[in-house]
Amino acid sequence: MTGMHKPLPVTVALGPSRGVALLVVTIAVGTFVVAGTLSPPPALLACGFVALLLWAFETLKRIGRRRGPHAIRFVTVHGNRAMVVTTSERSSHATLCESSFVGSGITTLVDKRRGSFFARSMIILPDMLPAEDFRRLRVLMRYGKSEVPARAPPSQAGTS
Repeated sequence: MTGMHKPLPVTVALGPSRGVALLVVTIAVGTFVVAGTLSPPPALLACGFVALLLWAFETLKRIGRRRGPHAIRFVTVHGNRAMVVTTSERSSHATLCESSFVGSGITTLVDKRRGSFFARSMIILPDMLPAEDFRRLRVLMRYGKSEVPARAPPSQAGTS
């Protein structure tokens, strides 16, 4: 029996995403249209509109355009589900949670950063990074394990 090799860590640089920008704009416009059909008082509608614009602007800046001090620039994922999340201000060590999702068109990283009480999630779309980096990240997330089995798995072969 040969020993298992640990998978190499994958570091990806996240870029801006037109898909995220389109999604944020669609959500903001849709929310405003629905709120307008409910006939709220004009002052409430104006406050909601301002809050919605602020949310959309901040989200577009952080995620859609990857600007600002809290925008995630790089993510490194290790085979043992350890992560390093790098913003323009600092790097944080984290653990990749089991609730992360790997798909062909969308991947979500759910991580618990050291010293943080809550888990955070980040969306990664194919237009945010080169295709090969997106593939390598998805493969590592799908097949990377948090622990190595203590013994060999039971054989699938039947005994006679």
